Amino acid sequence: MRVAFQLYLDIPDDLFFGIKEAGYENDEAIKAQMFDWVAHIWQQKEQRISTMLAEFETNPKSDYQSN
Repeated sequence: MRVAFQLYLDIPDDLFFGIKEAGYENDEAIKAQMFDWVAHIWQQKEQRISTMLAEFETNPKSDYQSN
């Protein structure tokens, strides 16, 4: 099975500019904010995968499968 998708991530402006200006390696506050943001994104990813698996299990003949 092959699954293709596009992924767009919204990075909070203050985090983006903090990384751009100071880098997360040099600023502990930016580093903490970045890791919090990554943890949040990871949680969303896990939830989406769980939802997709549940949808697939309830309807295995759906568009998720190729012929």
